[in-house]
Amino acid sequence: MKIIGIAGCYKRDGITGKMLNEVLKGTQQETETIFLLDYDLAPNSKDQQKLLEKLKAADVWILAAPTYFGGLSGIMKSFLDALRAQILRFDKKGDPHPLPTFKDKHYL
Repeated sequence: MKIIGIAGCYKRDGITGKMLNEVLKGTQQETETIFLLDYDLAPNSKDQQKLLEKLKAADVWILAAPTYFGGLSGIMKSFLDALRAQILRFDKKGDPHPLPTFKDKHYL
């Protein structure tokens, strides 16, 4: 099983980054950490394609981001917004459904 930790924080050694590292160490599985500030998150960028391949290869995604004023960090929000169309489709009611490639993925 492969687990990817996705760090949507602004400091690698900040509280969020440290907590993500501890969670990944505790899994005793193959892990990789993605620090979102290392990537160009623009839609259709080369980095977006790299991230999509990493997400496809992983069984579990662990999202870690600090909250500011009750919301996600900007970098995590940008990541989720940029990849939304690549991962989900929405039905007529507006309910999200994972695309077939991501159907059996798990996230936390």
